[in-house]
Amino acid sequence: MDRLRSASVRSSPGGGRHALLALAAAGFVGTVSGTGCSSSAATTPPIQLTDASVADAPMLPGADTGAGKDAAGPGIDGGVAGSCSPGDVSQFTPSWKPPVGPHTGDCNDAQLDAVIASCFDPGTSSQKNCNAWFADPTNAGCGKCWAGPVTASKWAPFVYAQNPGESNYVNVSGCIALSEPTELQCAQSFQAAFTCGMAACLANCPVPQTGDTAKALQDLRACYVTADANGCQTFATLVDKCGAPLVDAGAASFCFAAETDNTALRQLFSLACGPAPTDAGLDAGATD
Repeated sequence: MDRLRSASVRSSPGGGRHALLALAAAGFVGTVSGTGCSSSAATTPPIQLTDASVADAPMLPGADTGAGKDAAGPGIDGGVAGSCSPGDVSQFTPSWKPPVGPHTGDCNDAQLDAVIASCFDPGTSSQKNCNAWFADPTNAGCGKCWAGPVTASKWAPFVYAQNPGESNYVNVSGCIALSEPTELQCAQSFQAAFTCGMAACLANCPVPQTGDTAKALQDLRACYVTADANGCQTFATLVDKCGAPLVDAGAASFCFAAETDNTALRQLFSLACGPAPTDAGLDAGATD
C-alpha cells in the first residue's frame, strides 16, 4: 500500500486513503467511550488505552507498532474483507473544515511533552497517566485544542468520530494546510476523501462503546479502503496525485508520519496549539 492513503488510517500510492487521518495515532490509539472527547477535556481523555487498542488498532501500512506486527493489519494488505460495506455516497458533497491553528498558544511546551509521554509514548503512557494529564485543570485549554470532534467547524490536530463508540484520527489534511499553505487544494482533497469515506462507512460499520473494539475498527478500516475504490474514488485519485510529492519532501512530509511517530505527532500538536516560534519562518502559517 502506499503511504498516502490506507484504510481508516493512512496509506500510500494505490492503497486506501487514510493518510488524511489515522486510526491509532502514534501506535496505540483505538476507540474510546462515547463520552470521551465530547466532554470536558480536563476530566475525560479522548483516548482509552486498552490491550486491544494498543495491539490491534488500525495503523498506517508499513508502520511499526513496536511489537513487530504488520501495522497495516488484516483487511488491507492482508486481503481480509470486512463484515460491512460502504453506503451510497452519490450525493456526497465535501465541505472544508479548516484546521485549528497555527500556534494558538493553548498549549505550552511542557504540556505537549507531558501529553505525548502520558498518552502516546508506548514506553511511558498508561490509562492512569493519561487520565491524570486530563484531570489537571491547567491542561483543560490545551486538551480542547489538540483533540476535537469531526463535527466541529474547525478540526483539531487529533479528531474523533462517534458511531456510537469513537474512532480516532490524526488530521493529516489540517497538518498539510498548516505546514504548507500553498498546498491548500491538496489538503482539501485529502479531507474530501476522508469525509467521503466517513459518509460511506460510519453508519454501516458501528464501533462498540465498550469491550473489544479491534474487529470493529478493522472492519471500519476495510470499508474505507473499499469506498476509496468505489464511491469515493474521484477524491482518492486526487489524493494520490497531489499527495505523492509531499510524502518524502517538503514542509508537510512529517504529517504522514504523525500517526505512528511521536516526534511528528508532537510537532503537529505544537504547530496547531503550541506557542508561536521564536524565530520567524520556523513554521508555516495557514489561512482558513
